[in-house]
This record gives sequence, structure tokens and C-alpha cells, in this order.
Amino acid sequence: MIWGISPIYYKQISNVPPLIILCHRVVWSVLFLLVIVTAMHAWEDVRAALRSKRTMLTLLTSTLLLAGNWYLFIWTTNTGRIMQASLGYFITPIVTVLMGVLFLLTWAASAIAGWAAFNSQQLGQRQDPVTFVGYLGQADFWNRSFQNWQSEMLAVGSMAIFAVYLRQRGSPESKPVGVAHADTGQTG
Repeated sequence: MIWGISPIYYKQISNVPPLIILCHRVVWSVLFLLVIVTAMHAWEDVRAALRSKRTMLTLLTSTLLLAGNWYLFIWTTNTGRIMQASLGYFITPIVTVLMGVLFLLTWAASAIAGWAAFNSQQLGQRQDPVTFVGYLGQADFWNRSFQNWQSEMLAVGSMAIFAVYLRQRGSPESKPVGVAHADTGQTG
């Protein structure tokens, strides 16, 4: 309900910079949490969290990610991109789950193929084949898995870095921001 109403509120205060809105949201959230921690008598838990470097690092990381998410949502609302923001919030979890399923399926297929190849080698050397679970503990499984991940990560990572480099460089093949997909920076 609040997510459906908040764009109306943010649009009404669109003359205020998104960073100021975000700062207000942070301050009022902290004050609200102070009331909740006091009501729950949980100050000892807060002190324990503040003493733990690992907990503080985790909280800092999640805070920065959440603040970036809030800022982006406020900015998209203030600049009239409410539909894009809504679609992003709807589609992103679906795409994330689909990518996770695709990753697990390719990993499972690679593991099964590696298991078959490993057992073929075992039989060729007149050794007993291993079960799939037994294969998961073999060095061969981990070696094959990391070799596949290295090549895929290298390919995708280099493609992303190259695309960002070309975009930042102003390559004529790069589409200028905000124009139709068919348009590029090329003329003639």
C-alpha cells in the first residue's frame, strides 16, 4: 500500500532534490527505530552489534545498497519515470530468480557430464566408478566447475567492461542515452 502511494508523495515534492529527501528518510527512520529499540528494551543487542566489526561491515554494506535503492526510486519518481521504476521493482526479482535457476541448471548439467567423464576414466583405469554424491567430493568436480566459472566470468566481465568503456568514450556505435533503440551516434 505504501509503495503504491509513495510515488504520489514524491511527485508532490519533486522540487526538492532526491538526496535531501533521502536524508530526511534516513533521519526519520533512525528516530523511529530508536523508539522501537527503546520499547523492546533491546539496547544491549544494539551495543553488541556496534562492537562486532563483522556485523558493522554487513550493516554498512546493506545500508549503502538500501540507500542507493531508495535514491534511485526517489529520482525515478521525481523525473517522471514512475512506470519504469515500477516495472524494475516487479521484473528484477523475477529475472534474478530465473538467472539463478539457469545458473543452477547449467551447473547441474556440467556436474552430470563431468561425473560421466570421470566414471569413464575410472573404468578405463580399471577402478570402481563413484556415485554422484561421491563425485561431488572429488577434486575433478571442483576443478571442472571452477574452470567453467572462470571462462564464463571472464567473458561476461570483459564484455561488460568493454561496453562501459565504449559508452564512456563516446563510441559512435554506442546509443546515446534517451534515444530510440535503432538510433546510434553514427551520422551519414
